[in-house]
Amino acid sequence: MRKALAVLFILICSAPVFAQSTGTINGRVTDQSGAALPGVAITATNLATQIARETISNGEGLYSLQALQPGTYDVALALSGFATQSQRGVAVITGQATTLDTALSIAAVSETVTVAGQAPLVETTKTDVSKSIQLTEVQSLPVINRNFMGLVTLLPGARPIDRVNSNKVSFGGAISFAGGTGRNVDMKVDGVDNRDEVVGGTLFNYTLEGIQEFTVLTHDFTANYGRSSGGVVIVTSKSGGNQVRGTSFLFGRNDAMTQIDYFTKASGFANPPYHRVQAGGSVGGPIKRDRVFFFGALEGTHENRTLPFPARSYQEAVLLKQALSTQPACPLCNDIGNSIVPAQTAPQNIRDLTYTVKVDAQMNDKHALFVRAAQQRLNALDDILVNGTNAPPHPDIDPLGSNTHTTGRGVSFVGSETWIVSNTTVNTVGVQFNRLTTSQTCECGTPGLRWASRNMGFPSLQVGVSQNGTDQDFFQDKIQFVDNFTRQVGRHDLKIGGDFSMYPQLGVLLRGAGGISQGATFFFDDPSVILSNTTRYPQGFLTPGAVRQITIGDVMLGSAGGYGDNLGQKQVSAYVQDEWRARPNLTLKLGARYDLDINAYNQREIANSRTYQALKAIGSPFGVLPETYKKKLSPRVGIAWDIDGEGRHVLRGGFGLFFDGVQQINNFARVIQEKPTLGNIFSNLVNSSVGVGQLGSYIFAVSPLPPGPQPGLTAFRAGASTAGQWYAPGLSDPYNRTYHAGYSHQLTRLMTLSFDYTHVDGRNDWRNRKATRLRGPGIPMRRRTTRAGRAPGIDGSSASSRTSSAIRAFWGRSVWSIRMVNGGTTS
Repeated sequence: MRKALAVLFILICSAPVFAQSTGTINGRVTDQSGAALPGVAITATNLATQIARETISNGEGLYSLQALQPGTYDVALALSGFATQSQRGVAVITGQATTLDTALSIAAVSETVTVAGQAPLVETTKTDVSKSIQLTEVQSLPVINRNFMGLVTLLPGARPIDRVNSNKVSFGGAISFAGGTGRNVDMKVDGVDNRDEVVGGTLFNYTLEGIQEFTVLTHDFTANYGRSSGGVVIVTSKSGGNQVRGTSFLFGRNDAMTQIDYFTKASGFANPPYHRVQAGGSVGGPIKRDRVFFFGALEGTHENRTLPFPARSYQEAVLLKQALSTQPACPLCNDIGNSIVPAQTAPQNIRDLTYTVKVDAQMNDKHALFVRAAQQRLNALDDILVNGTNAPPHPDIDPLGSNTHTTGRGVSFVGSETWIVSNTTVNTVGVQFNRLTTSQTCECGTPGLRWASRNMGFPSLQVGVSQNGTDQDFFQDKIQFVDNFTRQVGRHDLKIGGDFSMYPQLGVLLRGAGGISQGATFFFDDPSVILSNTTRYPQGFLTPGAVRQITIGDVMLGSAGGYGDNLGQKQVSAYVQDEWRARPNLTLKLGARYDLDINAYNQREIANSRTYQALKAIGSPFGVLPETYKKKLSPRVGIAWDIDGEGRHVLRGGFGLFFDGVQQINNFARVIQEKPTLGNIFSNLVNSSVGVGQLGSYIFAVSPLPPGPQPGLTAFRAGASTAGQWYAPGLSDPYNRTYHAGYSHQLTRLMTLSFDYTHVDGRNDWRNRKATRLRGPGIPMRRRTTRAGRAPGIDGSSASSRTSSAIRAFWGRSVWSIRMVNGGTTS
């Protein structure tokens, strides 16, 4: 293991991957007869900064200018005896190669030929499924709420989703590829990760004012991108130039500007309150002309609005309040009823601030560097009471017992240095520190047993503390080192790279998440049924056995909650990628990638798992420790064939394996059971029907509550109904097998049409299954035999196992057209 890590570390340090947010200009230079021209001097000059890069065509006439900052360039090609050719306004796009194949003519006298810098409409060396949104589109396309991820969903293969997790409701920006949940999407900003390693998806948002452009790789991307079986979004932040330029904006809207919609008006409701102000701006320019540049952008959002609850839920809340507050024989009922504040709408208040600051420096003709800082600061009220959750509506806005305050703080600091080793060799190294903390809390006073009765659940509503995800913290600190080495050798464009990441902290703290571990009471029927069905409920809410379930959590009794944090998690990656111009009209892209997740299962503490110890004690086949999965080798193959050699008909295709990284959200419940002191423990007592079960004689808010789990437990309680969490033997990581074929045709000088077909075959997706049934004195479990063909299962005391046994499939077809308009493209 240590030897493998040492080899990978050497690969990272000696030949590595960073310039993911840069672009490339490459091509082949010939004479008018088509013969290759070696020794041609190619110079690309950035029009914003006047920084120039030079290279020379090799013996095959091929050249490649790697690691170019996205923007607009003038490209000049010169060779003694031939007319110098200059192409102006060539666009360099994030994560893409612009191929400029050029034929030089013999010059009778000193001669320069200048042509409009229009990149080919059909990219003859492209093998993946990808699309870019450039600066002009970022500036001109309308975006709801100015969240740049809304632009991503305009591209083929991407679709918006509500969120990847309850702690990200107000962050926005969740997207999905190939029918996924959004957790397997990777984002690179300025060449480094902006990925949430706890819940998956994007880490945090960036201000739209600070984004230069971005590219979305939907399928079949090359080996320098990994840890994602979904898509990859590559973002480049803006940089300053030789001219001082700035922007500013102010958007405002309130309910006075909004017409009442037909259904609201027909229902007799007024226009819901709404107030939103969004303002910001940017400025960039030179610190030292042609050498050092600065850029900064700031954006803030202030929004107050309401979201409605279903009318039935509100009416049920009114009945519940009236019924409980008028029970003379039940003082606690009166207390709870008086606390409920029925509401037709929930306040949704959001305060969001994002900023980006960046400095670029051209040290000399061999070395360039940049440093960049970015942050998002989010505060939201009651954002999870209504938004797209599976829990019942929550028409109770008691400020002392029914609220959710969400805070999010995301920050990223990046530094990168590019070294032009020679005309054919470039190395770029970078380092990043990022952090994200999110916290969702209810300001509900001191925990106590009253919560178990105050927090109530019915089929069509809930009151009290929200069941959607209250009182939970998510945290991530990441230090990342990345490096990229590129070299042109004959017809081959070689890239060798890797990265190394470590996590000083990564995990979840559950302080009674969702009101469950805090305590709650659940009923079979809605309040209207309990009050009207005197046969089933002769004493209404005071009918013995009327409740379906009571949950009592250790947080009610003084516990700090349960920590699900991994200790010492690290990630190592290495890859090699070759772009081979086998023939002038045939390009092969061959690559392979290897990823390794270290301590992804919290191996430092995993042997302390109470579930593992119990399974091992009874000789269960599940009583083994999971091992680090070491088979994440991902081959990638791509081909692009320019059929007629004129760039008008191009066939492309590819195949690859794409592995996901290990997300902590899949393991935190197991990690909690590995800590020295168990936390986030709750006990459930249930009835199978009214008056039948463990609570058959229990009278709501009158009978004493059953005892709950005491804080400070260090072992499962013997004889208790324990829910264990564990892993199945032979656990592996999810991956996709992706097959792709496509065709592009240039219809006219200004228009192309493209078709792509993709099949994704998903393997080893994670799912939960029962592991075994465990019971007995001292050990709360006993092994039992199950039906052939099924995994062993645990009930009474039970343990579920995380398996890698799920499969999925996706078929996708996309058709799009690109048209040149006023020197730019639109699709």
